[in-house]
Amino acid sequence: MRSFIKTDDNTFVIGGGKYAHYNAPANWTKSRIYAIDSLGNIKWNWYGPDDQEGAVYGLHKTADGGWIYLTPTNEPNPVPDPVETYVSHIKIVRRDSVFNLLWERTLSPVSSYWNSAGDLEATPDGNWVATGWWKLDSIQSNGNSVFKACLYKISDQGDSLWCTCLNPEEAINGLVDPGGVVVLPSGSTVWACRYDKYIPSPAKTYGWLIKVDNDGCVDTLCELSSILNPPPVALSKAFVYPNPATTEINIASDLPFENYSVWSVFDAFGRTMRSGNTDTQARSIKVDLAGLAAGVYFWEVKGQNGQVWSGKFVKRP
Repeated sequence: MRSFIKTDDNTFVIGGGKYAHYNAPANWTKSRIYAIDSLGNIKWNWYGPDDQEGAVYGLHKTADGGWIYLTPTNEPNPVPDPVETYVSHIKIVRRDSVFNLLWERTLSPVSSYWNSAGDLEATPDGNWVATGWWKLDSIQSNGNSVFKACLYKISDQGDSLWCTCLNPEEAINGLVDPGGVVVLPSGSTVWACRYDKYIPSPAKTYGWLIKVDNDGCVDTLCELSSILNPPPVALSKAFVYPNPATTEINIASDLPFENYSVWSVFDAFGRTMRSGNTDTQARSIKVDLAGLAAGVYFWEVKGQNGQVWSGKFVKRP
């Protein structure tokens, strides 16, 4: 199951798929969309065409009562392979209220075993943005195929508007697991992914956040999590006292903080509650806690050369 939406107080629609057993002599897939009531009873059930559709991703009910979603095809691999016996294209499908096909559009230019659908979201201008990880070229470079994370905007009638495809940083060989998508009121799209990098060594797994504007241009974020590029290791140790505290804390270091380091105190929701800069050669930072509610807080000091000291403390009533 890949999609779950509520259409009324007693109807929940699930988008999924049905597959052949892994030991079955033939490989086949079909999409499945069905509705249940609040007690889990099946109200209706629909299956898509064999092999033309697989699991249902990003399912939405359209304004006219129809359905729109992403799905992978299931095609025999034209190149014999004992493991990758089938390949797929990623496509977007639009159906009417009784599941008659209105239109479909293939998004991935080349079929591949590794192509994967992401999510589908409506845009404020009445169109759709789809995401996925797919192969762009049938030609291999240095033994590796060209795969990218792609955002595809399509009109409500199936017309292609734009497509933006991006490489993770340092990517030579790896795999993206497409995550959720949010479309902002401005029309910008924010997409969170997981990226497993295999080459160059060492292998790493990290988060990847992408933001594009209404025209598909990367306007602010195309960054990896700090797991890929960690800050320099701090040359000194820092700690907070007293902990727990009631009226104030001191963030102290066994060596002076860098000149004009920036310090912050955050609450459990990540909101900045206190902040400031260190004095020259400061080895201790005093923070007034007056007015803060009791609870757990986090502190952080960022040096000018990228060093970071951090920790947490408890504020007593």
